[in-house]
Amino acid sequence: MSDTTPDCEETLLYQAEYDPSDRETLTESIIEAVATVEEIPPLELRPLYETVDIESLTNLMTHATSDSRNSTVSVEFTLEQLLVVVKSSGLIRVYEDAAEKAGNVNAIHPEQSCIESN
Repeated sequence: MSDTTPDCEETLLYQAEYDPSDRETLTESIIEAVATVEEIPPLELRPLYETVDIESLTNLMTHATSDSRNSTVSVEFTLEQLLVVVKSSGLIRVYEDAAEKAGNVNAIHPEQSCIESN
């Protein structure tokens, strides 16, 4: 699955859905998505807690889904030189990170409007 989003350099490599009612945790879903793209066993990945505060991410997504105002939260971070986008809707997307590919490892992704669709 390779899809380039309009007006962006990131290429969608993988998409998954996280369902809090399933037995798999959000962390496991993220790791599984990245491991699938990298084509390696999940245990060979760098630990997710070295990149993002797992408890805070989980709490944020839980709060956003239980918010009666129907708010949508999106968090993005780089893991294994991939751009990972996690949305409170349960959507997990893994992109080829154009900044990493270009060698700009400190790039901050401003206005990710192309990633925000859906």
